[in-house]
Amino acid sequence: MEQSTGGAENQSQPASTIPAKPVMKFAPAPEVRLEDQGPPPAPASTYALVMLAGAVAKLFLLVLPLGQLADLAFDSAPNSLTPFCAWVGLLAFAMQVYALTSALSDLEVIWQRCRTGTVQTPFRASYLIGSLNEFADKWRGWASGQFALLVLMFYVVPENYMAIAWWTTSLLFLELESFVCNRRALWHQLPRLFACLLTFSLILLSWVFFRSASLDHAMHYYGSLFARHELTETALINDARILSDYHLLLMIVSAIFVFAIPTLQSIVEPITQWKKALAILVLVTTCAWFVSDTARTYLRSGFIQALGQGTRDVFVSRETPWLFDGRELDALTSTGALKPEITDPSGKTSQAADEVIAFAQQLKERGIPLLLIPLPMKVSLYPEYITGTDPEFSEAPLYHPCQPELYERFAKAGIDVQDVTDAFLQLKERKKPLFLKQDTHWTPDAMQELARAIAAHVKKKYPGVAAPDRLILDAKAPDAQDYGDLAQRLHQAAPGAAYTPQSTVLLTFPTLENDPHSNIVLLGGDDARVFDDPTLGFVPSEQPPAQTLRASFAQHLAVYLGKPLDVYTARADATLAPRQALAQRLDNDVRAKQLVIWLLPARDLVLPPSARVQWSSVQFNVARKPSEAIAPAVR
Repeated sequence: MEQSTGGAENQSQPASTIPAKPVMKFAPAPEVRLEDQGPPPAPASTYALVMLAGAVAKLFLLVLPLGQLADLAFDSAPNSLTPFCAWVGLLAFAMQVYALTSALSDLEVIWQRCRTGTVQTPFRASYLIGSLNEFADKWRGWASGQFALLVLMFYVVPENYMAIAWWTTSLLFLELESFVCNRRALWHQLPRLFACLLTFSLILLSWVFFRSASLDHAMHYYGSLFARHELTETALINDARILSDYHLLLMIVSAIFVFAIPTLQSIVEPITQWKKALAILVLVTTCAWFVSDTARTYLRSGFIQALGQGTRDVFVSRETPWLFDGRELDALTSTGALKPEITDPSGKTSQAADEVIAFAQQLKERGIPLLLIPLPMKVSLYPEYITGTDPEFSEAPLYHPCQPELYERFAKAGIDVQDVTDAFLQLKERKKPLFLKQDTHWTPDAMQELARAIAAHVKKKYPGVAAPDRLILDAKAPDAQDYGDLAQRLHQAAPGAAYTPQSTVLLTFPTLENDPHSNIVLLGGDDARVFDDPTLGFVPSEQPPAQTLRASFAQHLAVYLGKPLDVYTARADATLAPRQALAQRLDNDVRAKQLVIWLLPARDLVLPPSARVQWSSVQFNVARKPSEAIAPAVR
């Protein structure tokens, strides 16, 4: 009834009061032109190809070099690492983590695009995060971030408990931030930039535990960060290695990709022909790197030449054509032979000192003195070409802190140690080159001067062992040239593309042979073989390839001592093989010797155990036989 009444009331209303029904007007559809439409989305296969190439480029051009830069800092002794270099090394490791996560994020984008056709955020989000809790939440949301931590945990962290220490430190920072924020501190009231910097700094400090080999290593690195260690002159070497122009460029490019372009989505789309061509080139180059040794050699040489930068094995001077052996730089900046290695949780020390003393004792039991000649390192005599200082104010000689202690220990054990560094510096003051610029070995002039000085010392301290007069022999002075082993190590494919051959004049004694009957023994490695072994380079053009040159330290020392020597040298295992060769001789043959001269690179004495210098002990042969049945010398 109420409804009908209502209907009647509605019918009784005047017609004029009924609102007019609005008329909907449709605008004409705009004309759609083909050029107004965006490019059609690329096929999933093409998209995956370009993104994969970008991820691979990040791994090779950012992740691996950043890891090598971090290694330079974390592997250094605390007294060789300045606070600034320590912060640069820590920042490089953080950039390595984020760059790896960025590359893995690109792979995750590929997976989502191929699987669902769409890509979900937060792949475009920046790594600049305003709080630790935000960082933890976002990191947990990234499968790529978690996978990156898993990879680094097994690849970088030597001990599992250091990963636990990192997690513990991160949780403490998170709890501290939560406590501070609940107390209404100024953290969230800070401008976004300052909050991001504060968060990033705390995250950086926590990464020390993740990268360190042990708790002791982490504590020492924190000490380097905050200038708690007394520095030595060897810190100058690390400054030159870590603070290079290439490393500065690497850090800038890494920061751009990590913070501004965390994934390549914004760069890849839209996909053009040149992007596809570049992606194919990157992937083909990567495959060639892994498949072909020849391709890897040429690619490596081209990359080094394009950057003008050396490697961990070879250091390139900035303003001069001088090259330096990376092992020597590692030796000077390491903890040395007398202290446990900072990166080795086991606490092992080098066996160099013990084995040298044990070998001297074995010789002493047979009535033979040992004359030890530690050959100075090239970097010790020419540090100005690394640090960039004026040669007139050179830091030379540059010693490792353990070298004087080593020499003192040898002297107390009855070893005749002759440190020839001062003699070399006198030659340097006379403007005579001591080492070949592009080679690890000394010059013929320096070698001849040392042979003369050692012969004079032997005649003075060991009368009757050497002949009173020099040998008079026919000699030749041929010209020899070579690129140098360091240049060839840098550019194995074509060293001539970056360097010119070095020329030098040799003094050869073609008729001077080694004598196994000699009462003087010479032990040594490359430095005792160079200019005699044609495989070490600097062979005269008229010299037959397989024929020895007879211009080495052994020949010159024999001339000044007045008699041929019984020589034992080796290229591989130079600290062990010559000792073994002498020890294998018959006992009465060994006892007939009156002096053993050991030319030993100071580098091998200083290097820590991780350098894998062979310092095993040797056992002398106790068998006897008539003296005329002498075995030939072992070369």
